[in-house]
Amino acid sequence: PAWSLLLVDQSPAAYWIVNPDNRLVDNVAAGSSHYGFWYRALPHPDGQGGQHLKETFTPMCPSFTPLLEFRGNVAHSTGRHGLKMNDYFPVICGGGLAGTCGRCADGSGDPEKMEIDASLAVFRDFTSFKNKNFGIWGEFLVNVHFDGMRLLDHGIAGLEFAYINGKQAKHAHSRFENMLLVGRTKAEEKIYLPLLSGDLVTGGGR
Repeated sequence: PAWSLLLVDQSPAAYWIVNPDNRLVDNVAAGSSHYGFWYRALPHPDGQGGQHLKETFTPMCPSFTPLLEFRGNVAHSTGRHGLKMNDYFPVICGGGLAGTCGRCADGSGDPEKMEIDASLAVFRDFTSFKNKNFGIWGEFLVNVHFDGMRLLDHGIAGLEFAYINGKQAKHAHSRFENMLLVGRTKAEEKIYLPLLSGDLVTGGGR
């Protein structure tokens, strides 16, 4: 990445998702200098799209938007994580287009006490292997669930979360179901990852 870019642009992802209300099915991410898939859900969109929404008084809150679908995806050989997500708290009417963020069109829902629908954010059937750091890494997540994860051959660990379902999140929980975690499929192999110079760290397998 070019160091003259914005800070967020210096850590690219093969798939950079800023709105969870999208369907990602059966995709492959490989060789990114940083991430395979990155769910960067902001409280409000930034950039030109965010400016347009602001000018047209259109509410949209990606960090509260229910997940449409994430299923059957694969990430490998990245410089950091296969899947990264942060600041994600999906709630009923959280997207904003049905009213305001967290408040339904019928006027129900208190933004200070937003109702949680845990069934809306389930990441399913994800395979991640030979990434430099983690298969899945996340922070500041509430009621996000994982089903059918296969995480193998990572430099540090299959998954790590910082601040998941914190003390301010009432009745929040996350489910981890049908998980497969493998430290090393072959003890002598090293992970395969891109370097910023364009060279590659080679190991026993790619």
